[in-house]
Amino acid sequence: MAFCGPGAYLTHQQKVLRLYKRALRHLESYCVHRDKYRYFACLMRARFEEHKNEKDMVKAAQLLRAAEEEFWHNQHPQPYIFPESPGGTSYERYECYKVPEWCLDDWHPSEKAMYPDYFAKREQWKKLRMESWEREVSLPCLSLRGLAHVVSARRGSGPSPGAEVQSPVTTGTAAACLLDMLAFPYVVNGSCTAFLQTAGRASLVLLGFLLPDLASPLLPLSLLPDLLAAPSCP
Repeated sequence: MAFCGPGAYLTHQQKVLRLYKRALRHLESYCVHRDKYRYFACLMRARFEEHKNEKDMVKAAQLLRAAEEEFWHNQHPQPYIFPESPGGTSYERYECYKVPEWCLDDWHPSEKAMYPDYFAKREQWKKLRMESWEREVSLPCLSLRGLAHVVSARRGSGPSPGAEVQSPVTTGTAAACLLDMLAFPYVVNGSCTAFLQTAGRASLVLLGFLLPDLASPLLPLSLLPDLLAAPSCP
């Protein structure tokens, strides 16, 4: 399963620059002759230069939104795409022939000596990666013991001193996290609840919960509040 993070945040300036570049590319697709393209490109640049010193960010955001809507309505139906750009005919065609980065570790010291600055910085980067891997890259996994207390708190009962809570040891790695969610049930206040399945794409994640009084073992995330509010089973 692929875990996709959010996209990079773009500043107002970056959005304007990307819009300007897209507008010129689509204008180039409309104007085949170079002299005609340069004429309309100068007019396009003048429209952007007119508001480049705008100090009111509210007005600047409104202008950007209006410009993006205008571009959307006037974009070329079949714009020219460079062969190796996303959507091009040769995009990622030769990715399988690229030598992976880890092959540099097998270089002979005499070969590494030809690029001393690069390999010195590379060793620093490898050291930093080893130190920060668990903190930055490993998936934060919610322990089942903590989730059991959340379920009890949402039901308003709270964990009783005699309640049995069975939870496996949860680590921060992705494999252990998936095993915890797929394989291990836990018992809270006499009701058995289990993670059955985690399925999803980049934009949709479903969490599976099974209670004895529920017929479907797989519920969408929108039904999670109702599930947590369900009464305990005898």
